[in-house]
Amino acid sequence: MNQKYELVTVDALKFVKIDKDLFLIDTGSPYSFFKKNGIEIDGVIYKSSGFNEIIKDRMEKLSQIAKDKLNDDISGLIGLDVILKNGLTIRIKEGYVSFSFEAIETNSCFDYTVKTIKEQNYIIFNDVDVLGMIKEGSHPFILDTGACVSIFRQNICTHAQYAYRREYYYPSLGRTLSGDFMFFTLTQKSQLKIIAGASMDNNLKNQFDFLGVDGELCFNDFEYDILSIDIKNKQVLWK
Repeated sequence: MNQKYELVTVDALKFVKIDKDLFLIDTGSPYSFFKKNGIEIDGVIYKSSGFNEIIKDRMEKLSQIAKDKLNDDISGLIGLDVILKNGLTIRIKEGYVSFSFEAIETNSCFDYTVKTIKEQNYIIFNDVDVLGMIKEGSHPFILDTGACVSIFRQNICTHAQYAYRREYYYPSLGRTLSGDFMFFTLTQKSQLKIIAGASMDNNLKNQFDFLGVDGELCFNDFEYDILSIDIKNKQVLWK
């Protein structure tokens, strides 16, 4: 039976508490990292990845940024190696996370594929249209719940409506960035969603080139109460 684990939200980042330890939920990471040798989820023991030093440094920086808003140190992150086993459901109002797909009645969903690059898996939305942009048509975006804002390549932002400028912490780079935020209208299979996102920082270009995507969606602007990742049908559903 799938357990319910406590959800902790800080600055739009989603954390899960397992055995009193706090972990970032990060669909943008192919691997998980734990300060311990491993953790138990639904009776299964998961070991930490071989990228310990890289992710450890990232988590330590995030802990420093969020130390005044968290009651606990961050013990690591849970990535796609765990999430792609059975799925993931985040229920904000009920305050819990389960590592399984929970069917919900909704018309809001995006189809995705799992893209494998150098034996690393990523959840990719391949056919999302960005309406009103100079480069209309199909765009690939990565699902990254480990980011607190959605980010897009500069060429997609050319004709977007300017919203505001603000600083935000970007965990993958381990530092605070300053970005122009704009409004974007996204569609897939007639599903329409307006979100605010940032233009890409130059330091992210190599990362996007490596993934072959035009941006990343963190889903924080989708204003959901429930988000669930369906592994069997390869859909992300929210309401």
